[in-house]
Amino acid sequence: MQFKFYWPLWLLIILLLFSAGGTIGAYLALSTPRVSRITKAGLIGLRLLAILVLIFCLTQPIRIGQESINPVSNLLVLIDTTSSMGLVDVQEKNTNRLRSRLEVVRKWLFENDLGRTFSARSDLYGRIEPQFYQFWDDQITKIVPDSGTNSFLPKGYETDFQASINQAALEWRGQPLSGIILISDGGHNVGAIDFEEIRQLQTPIYTLGVGNENQPSDVQIKKIQVSPIVYVGQKAPIRATVYQRGFSRQKTEISLRNESNSISSKTITFADETTTLDQTIDFEIEPKAEGSLTYTIQLPVLEGEATAENNQKSVTIRAVKSKLMVLLVDGYPRWEYTFLKRTLKKNVDTEVKGMILKNSPPFPTNSDIKSIEAFPTKIEDLLKYDIVVLGDLSSNQLSIDQKRILVDYVQQFGRSVVFLSGAVSLGNKGLLNSELADILPILAPKGCLFSETEVDLKLTPLGQQHSSMQLSLDFDQNQKNWHNLPALSGWFRNFELKSSAIVLAEHESESIPILTYFQSGLGKSLLLSAEGSWRWTFESPLQKSMVDQISSGSHYSRFWLQTIRWLSSRVSNNPIHVTSDRINYQIGETIELIVYAYDANFMPMTQAEIKLNVIPSDNLSFQLSADEIGTGVYRSTFTANTTGRYIIQASASNSEDEIEIQVNSNTSEFDRPYLDKELMSTLASGTGGIYHQIDNVSAEELADLISAPSKPVYQTVEHQLWDHPLIFLFVLTLLGGEWLWRKRCGLI
Repeated sequence: MQFKFYWPLWLLIILLLFSAGGTIGAYLALSTPRVSRITKAGLIGLRLLAILVLIFCLTQPIRIGQESINPVSNLLVLIDTTSSMGLVDVQEKNTNRLRSRLEVVRKWLFENDLGRTFSARSDLYGRIEPQFYQFWDDQITKIVPDSGTNSFLPKGYETDFQASINQAALEWRGQPLSGIILISDGGHNVGAIDFEEIRQLQTPIYTLGVGNENQPSDVQIKKIQVSPIVYVGQKAPIRATVYQRGFSRQKTEISLRNESNSISSKTITFADETTTLDQTIDFEIEPKAEGSLTYTIQLPVLEGEATAENNQKSVTIRAVKSKLMVLLVDGYPRWEYTFLKRTLKKNVDTEVKGMILKNSPPFPTNSDIKSIEAFPTKIEDLLKYDIVVLGDLSSNQLSIDQKRILVDYVQQFGRSVVFLSGAVSLGNKGLLNSELADILPILAPKGCLFSETEVDLKLTPLGQQHSSMQLSLDFDQNQKNWHNLPALSGWFRNFELKSSAIVLAEHESESIPILTYFQSGLGKSLLLSAEGSWRWTFESPLQKSMVDQISSGSHYSRFWLQTIRWLSSRVSNNPIHVTSDRINYQIGETIELIVYAYDANFMPMTQAEIKLNVIPSDNLSFQLSADEIGTGVYRSTFTANTTGRYIIQASASNSEDEIEIQVNSNTSEFDRPYLDKELMSTLASGTGGIYHQIDNVSAEELADLISAPSKPVYQTVEHQLWDHPLIFLFVLTLLGGEWLWRKRCGLI
């Protein structure tokens, strides 16, 4: 028994004592001889008992217990309304008419009147109440079926059984569930289903399949393969993978076109499907101008196809003038030089020229060793390169004129230099005390001190967001990747940062800059004040040889290729720069935009007002806001709801930048345009349910399979003990009895 006190306990005790004292005192004070001591005691007892009952009521006692109930049990009915459910492939019984899959579902639900069938079953334990939902993509909405007005429209581009089941079950968590009815064509296409997780719901799933389980005749463009970057005036291959079923040895045309016209077409003959279902078709493209270009490969609609939705695919690429030209210069063929050169050579987007300069330590000569005269002495020769990488050089290995044109190369012509430092270049006879000091991000008149201890890197807040530092698109994974890289072999200290230098990475424990970016005039420079970045190549113990490591797409190669691509992009004279994580998206995907904002001195701008204007191909533009996620770094997202080209304009402080992206249609719903009976059966049997073809089972037959929970459900019930007529009558009886007794004794 539990009590609720609406009066302070101390007040109730005082009231009890005062009432008891007053009552006893009053009766003991009676001196009439007609009242005996026994009578007084009886009267006191009646009065005190009445007072105790009244005080008991003031405490408002409640008895808490549990009672068994037979609650309504819910039956979740999940209806797949994704695009594939709009396919017309179900033959109506006794006719030649074909109906869409959603038409079949609607007819079955309303003709069977599923809700009324379950609600009316008196033989079921309790009562079963169907709850109807439709699901598509990552959406699930509750619906109220109405045979007069309700209809289902196919929409969405993804079917996710697991997410839909979990979301619906979560809404009814803690309430009785008799089961889940899943009505679909089995076209789950979002990752693998975790059947163990679904079984943990402890709810049987009854699956109803709709659609033709025989694989229909169909042709489709499965995928397009092309380099994301091609070069103006150069031919590049583009390959389409074509799938067909039901058209063996049949001829057809396949065409390649861009936004404005057809480029080429080919007559192809489908292979024998007993041999293969896929075949590749190769085309060539040759961009005539820079920019984003969209290409579409298309097949005609053939008679008898299940759908034409998958007969074409588009892809967007970026056309650039030419490959990036990199000049790699070092004082001797050290590991940093060797690994970086091989990495750049293996990348199709770069061309590298390596030089080992004279006046270097005596190493065996090879084809890379050039005389000092090989380094450009004229600015026009140096401008042939998009970026220059300077290794471990002393000041006297470059002439004064060569160092001066390097400064002009950066400051006046907006190009970039990477300082891949060593003990010589950062020593007292290195580049720090030369003409190149103007474009270096640090000051050290007496040279830097070298520490031979290993060092792990830690990204700064700006480095965490910087495009060149992304070893993974996922923020947390990127942090882990940097943390897990092999340690650098040594590092430099005892220098001073220039006021406008920006640190991207630092010593993990001592907060000493390791990777520093500097804006100098119209150009940029980057300093790695440590040795041993080549160690990052050996991130995987499974890869043994140097060649295997370099060709594997390691974090080392990703970092340097991203860094060189970023440094080579001549947008440094634009204080605003907008980027996206890629240029090709599918409809329904989330597009992430990153904006870098700098002031007139190219220092990151905080609290800047970033305006983003998005212009889709239908010209129905809209505006976005951006949140600051780092110093001078802003982020915004939106969902692509239409296909075609999008222009994204970013502006702040009278500066503007723009990019183009392409949003393509999503045809994954039609990759397997047939009823997947096997998946639907597996899902049902694994949870204690049963699979049926929808046309082969009625609502009554389904009700025979589904029952409410067999065990009663208990609920907590509160019973008020004080608020009862008998309590009132009891008090009235006590007080009335006392009054009559007193009157009989002549006390009234």
